[in-house]
Amino acid sequence: MSAHALIAGDIGPLALDIAALLTKRGWDISFGFAQEDGEAAVARISTSGLAPKRMRALDFAPDRLAVQVRSLAPFDSFILVPRWSGYASVLAVQPAAWEAALSQNVAEAALVVKAAADILAGQGGGKLVTVLSAASYVAEEGGCVLGVSHQALAVLLKQAALELAPRGVTVNKVLVGGVAGLWQDDVFTGAPVPLTASGNLRDVSEACHYLISDAAAYLTGLELPVDGGLLLGAKG
Repeated sequence: MSAHALIAGDIGPLALDIAALLTKRGWDISFGFAQEDGEAAVARISTSGLAPKRMRALDFAPDRLAVQVRSLAPFDSFILVPRWSGYASVLAVQPAAWEAALSQNVAEAALVVKAAADILAGQGGGKLVTVLSAASYVAEEGGCVLGVSHQALAVLLKQAALELAPRGVTVNKVLVGGVAGLWQDDVFTGAPVPLTASGNLRDVSEACHYLISDAAAYLTGLELPVDGGLLLGAKG
């Protein structure tokens, strides 16, 4: 029987690349996305050439979300790509940006992570991976809102790793920086990236695949940087 991964959140270039890589390596995939993104997500999936096992628009009302995620089960692994990806500095940020970032990247993400974790724990174990921006660790002008929301989610995931470990569920994070085409990466303009080679989406997808593979069975609470060494010189 093929391994099965549920990919949720922002069904954009990264999620589709992760799905393409997993499909190539024999995984079944399913997608979960917000109702407000439904038409766009379905269109992207339809034109990607992927053939998901299941896909469903999710309502983030707590009393309905768990049931909807369960309709996508069983799955062995869960990969979350947070939805909100805008930028604004501390001085320039508008209240609506804070509200959207904290709602989508923290509150909604926490609910869907819990729903997926409950399923994995109930099945006797599994793997949960979230992709986060290195902006949560690097003080760069314009990265404030994204960084704060991803850092809040990172703290929640650290606690989840501790609580879920006895139930056989690993919880790991991929920290991304300097990767073209992801989260308007110009937020890192001027930030020192030691490696001269440019990062790409496939680098991130490979990291996600590693963390849901058998090779990572004894890893939990890990933050795996895919950043060309960006965090080595972080002062924030």
